[in-house]
Amino acid sequence: MLEIPSNKELIVNQLNQLLKRSRKRNVIADFSKVANSSLTTGYFENRRVNRVIFYLRSKGCQWACTDFGGCYMCGHYYGTSMGVELPDDSYYKQFKREYEKYDFSNIPILCIYNAGSILNPWEISNGQLYKILKLISENRFIKCVILESRPEFINYEILHEISEILKNKVVEIGIGLETSNDNIRTLCINKGFTFSQYNHAANLIKKFANLRILTYLNVKPLFLTTQESIDDIVTSIRDISTLTDSISLEPTSIQKNTMVEFMYNAGTYDVPKGWVIRDILNEVMQYDFYPKLDLRIGGFEFFPTPDIFIRNCDKCNKSLYDAIESYNTTKKIAKIQGLTCDCYTSYKLEKIRENDLIGRTELKDRILDIVTKAILLNPKEKNSKEVLL
Repeated sequence: MLEIPSNKELIVNQLNQLLKRSRKRNVIADFSKVANSSLTTGYFENRRVNRVIFYLRSKGCQWACTDFGGCYMCGHYYGTSMGVELPDDSYYKQFKREYEKYDFSNIPILCIYNAGSILNPWEISNGQLYKILKLISENRFIKCVILESRPEFINYEILHEISEILKNKVVEIGIGLETSNDNIRTLCINKGFTFSQYNHAANLIKKFANLRILTYLNVKPLFLTTQESIDDIVTSIRDISTLTDSISLEPTSIQKNTMVEFMYNAGTYDVPKGWVIRDILNEVMQYDFYPKLDLRIGGFEFFPTPDIFIRNCDKCNKSLYDAIESYNTTKKIAKIQGLTCDCYTSYKLEKIRENDLIGRTELKDRILDIVTKAILLNPKEKNSKEVLL
């Protein structure tokens, strides 16, 4: 009979590390060009605008490269060199090569992502980052630049330099807080930092007039019921409403080689239904701060591209995605509020079933039960059973 480890917090981390180790491979990629770029739509200065996203081919997220590190839903690691050092000038060269393909005369927003923290000098040197930003500073058409970083790499010196280089532009610093609840962030996401670290970083960003804080919140992480996640998102929005300038709701997707994919293949997890967005908005609208809240709906733009995104049913998925795009580019909630489909009844019943099955179980006990079941049921991961030994 298999013996379950007594330390309930370690079993998920052990499995996560095993999955990373078993999937790690030699990366065959051209690090002289970006991994991908895309032209999408956004919202800036109260209007719908174009925006470009650059996904730099990178060394990878330092947290994901550590033993037992890496967020459970994130597959960015597998599109990087997985910690192998790159030539220092490769970031600027690949950025410039892609940058020169675009006419920015009608593109005021530029997002630069590196599958990690672009403010972390271990991932990309400050010199390379500043060189990229100086090139952008010369472009009068670009009005807003969006970067991303974990809070521990956000310090006064680097913010001051960014603010000075891009002094005529708005700069958003995106932080993947995921939830204001430290317990959920640790046990369900494996984020590796605390709410107090986020708070400290947010207050530093506020010291600079042209810098803004964009906070990502994870909708339906592993091990939470749908209703628990809705409640957690609403609480998190309330907790950070005075700290952040913008919030992006990020519904969990199925990204390859992740813990979430493992749980999905075992039948112990499914992506959130689109109805959660309407439920969250209905709740948040009750608060006084809602009219001033810059709330976005994300979860679609990643590299590598996820296999499965937030969804309802084949009959209404197109209406769901159209409603989300309409909201993101107009901030009008009407299309989301107006969504109707027979699958909404199934969604409500599933929320009740979830609560009856696991919602009354203490989180640590629940995680142990779910992970054990997933290991025993997942037909594609025979080696995962070593975690139980």
